[in-house]
Amino acid sequence: MIPKFGLTGGAEQFAYTLAERLSLNLNYEIHVFANKWQLPSQRITFHKIPIISFSKFLTTSSFAFFAEHKISKMNFDLIHAHDRLFNADLFTIYGILHRIWVHEFRRKSMSLFDYGTWWVEKSLVPSKHCRIFLVVSNVTTSSFVREYDDIDPGKVRVVPSGGTRKAARD
Repeated sequence: MIPKFGLTGGAEQFAYTLAERLSLNLNYEIHVFANKWQLPSQRITFHKIPIISFSKFLTTSSFAFFAEHKISKMNFDLIHAHDRLFNADLFTIYGILHRIWVHEFRRKSMSLFDYGTWWVEKSLVPSKHCRIFLVVSNVTTSSFVREYDDIDPGKVRVVPSGGTRKAARD
């Protein structure tokens, strides 16, 4: 689950590499749910997820809504979110949580877009369904643990993205 699969950006490239590598194992059936994508191998099934973009504050929540609607009709062993969704087993967090980023780094008030993004994020993180949170840095882990202090620390794993990319190449 990621809005832009394999296109620009670290998260998009990581999701692409991970799906491509997992698809080499014939025991896995890989499905990618995205709005836009770069095609890797033919071993991956793609599902187009619409995004309402005519009002920016709906982009994150509309992707999450339409993705949730589509996956609820299917049966998967594992749902790996690379972006904010309402439901996932595994959530890779690539940066500072949205509310903290707006307040502490941008030093601004939250816009409608920010509230919509934060709302989707708040829906996934404390859910009982999400079993593992992969966090790409210690800074990101610090903001995550501070924001969600009731999350079991055993569910949070630091996987540095630079090391992950190198490991994926090796």
